[in-house]
Amino acid sequence: SCGESSSCAEQVHLALGGHREMVVTFVTKDDQAPSAVSFWGPGDAQPRRAVGEANAYSQLMSFGRALTDPAMGAPTATKSELLARQTTSDWAHDPFFPGKYGSSWHRAEFVQQGLGDYRNPAMIYNSPVIHVVTLTNLSASTTYGYTVADDPRTFAFTMPPDSGTPAYPLTIGLTADLGQTDVSS
Repeated sequence: SCGESSSCAEQVHLALGGHREMVVTFVTKDDQAPSAVSFWGPGDAQPRRAVGEANAYSQLMSFGRALTDPAMGAPTATKSELLARQTTSDWAHDPFFPGKYGSSWHRAEFVQQGLGDYRNPAMIYNSPVIHVVTLTNLSASTTYGYTVADDPRTFAFTMPPDSGTPAYPLTIGLTADLGQTDVSS
C-alpha cells in the first residue's frame, strides 16, 4: 500500500508497442517519481530497467450543461459546486488598494457555460505527471513481472504469442480510460 506517498503510481496501463514491446503508462502526483519500470522474466537473474519520459499538461476548464443536467445518468457536479469554482470574491481583492476589487474579482450568480476565466486559478486543470515507458526485447508467450517508479507493488503481464503459432483461441481484453477532461474524450 502506498498511502499518501507522492511516488505511488496510479492508473497503471499496458499497451502493445512494436514487435516484442510493451508500453507501460502510469501517473504520479508529482515529478519526484522516476519515469522508470523494472521488469523481469522467468530467466532473468536481475531485473532489467527501462526509462521513459514524463509529461504533464494544464488546460482551462470548460463547463457544459451536461455536468448538471446530463441526457442520461446522474449529474457529475452540482450547480453550487460550479458556482463556488467560478466565484473569486473571497480572494480577488486588489492588494495595493484595500477594499477595492482585483481584475479577476467575480461573484457568480449563475453557472457560466463554456471556457472559464483564465484569471481564476480554480478554473485551470493541472494533470498528474504522465509517465510512458517502453519495455523492449520481450519474448513471446512469456509472463513478466514489473514495478513502476518507486512503487512497491508488483504487477504482471504475458506477452502474446508470435504470429503463425497454434496459440488460438487468443483472448484479449480491452479497456479505455476516458480521462477527466473534454480533451481526453
